[in-house]
Amino acid sequence: MENHVKIWNVYGARVPRGRFFDAMILLFKILKLRHRSVDIFLLRGKDMVHLKKRSFLNASHGKKLPQGHRVVDVLAFPATPHFPHPEETHAPLGEMYLNYDILKADFGRGVLLAIHGVLHLLGYRHERETDAARMEQKEHVLWRRIASLD
Repeated sequence: MENHVKIWNVYGARVPRGRFFDAMILLFKILKLRHRSVDIFLLRGKDMVHLKKRSFLNASHGKKLPQGHRVVDVLAFPATPHFPHPEETHAPLGEMYLNYDILKADFGRGVLLAIHGVLHLLGYRHERETDAARMEQKEHVLWRRIASLD
């Protein structure tokens, strides 16, 4: 029934268990996610911007990223349904990339951003105002529950 949360630092080495890892395990429990896995990559701010530009270019078929993306805090890429993952014993949610500079400077904001990323992996979106409000409300409810258990 345990979930797999794998956290990788900017150099690709696995990050040992700690407060952030514990917060992610709590998040999975609160969301009642069972037998699921997620890979979380902690990248420096400049690498996050570069990844956003690359992923936007691929998704938009060569269009340039709109101006104003100097800071990228979190990116989430859901797993492709029915894609085989023989190395995984748990169904993958996907990959999340979190700005390590933000997490290091403000742990609480970093956890809130990770919650945001996991909700994206679960299918939440914020293109429409009503969706954004629903997602934001869910983020704050989850944040309060995690903070109260910390």
